[in-house]
Amino acid sequence: VNEKFGVRLTDIVSPAERVNKLG
Repeated sequence: VNEKFGVRLTDIVSPAERVNKLG
């Protein structure tokens, strides 16, 4: 279950990091 949560967190951080780079 912990591994699934980590993958979900990365999925949310991926787009957030892209927006930060664009910003």
